[in-house]
Amino acid sequence: VVEDDAFCRWVCKEPRSGWMGMLKTYLETEHGFEEPAPEAAPEMTAEEAEQAAKVAAARAKLLAKGGGKGGPKKKATEPEPAPTQTRVPFVPTTEWQEVRPEHVCPKGLQFRMDMKGGKNYARIAPGQ
Repeated sequence: VVEDDAFCRWVCKEPRSGWMGMLKTYLETEHGFEEPAPEAAPEMTAEEAEQAAKVAAARAKLLAKGGGKGGPKKKATEPEPAPTQTRVPFVPTTEWQEVRPEHVCPKGLQFRMDMKGGKNYARIAPGQ
């Protein structure tokens, strides 16, 4: 993936979430890709500026007019941003230990889920 320069620049171009956000962070920190500088708006002629003002006025008039057919429109609510958590490496032992949401676990562990308590536990697999 890192060798595909066009894809990497595309990933870094916009805010991302989920695995794409993690990939963007990885590309920015480990491989030096950066968000591209915002492009400057092109200069407008007087005619273009007048046309843009008319379009903006028409949009404002439509918004002020209201919903049109049917009931009132639902207001769009922005989703709340996910809380940022500091990731902490999990230090495994041969004894079962609780795995917290902020832990990052290494490969090769055994995991156990406590269905009653809702907790997860991990340990080094016996014989390793």
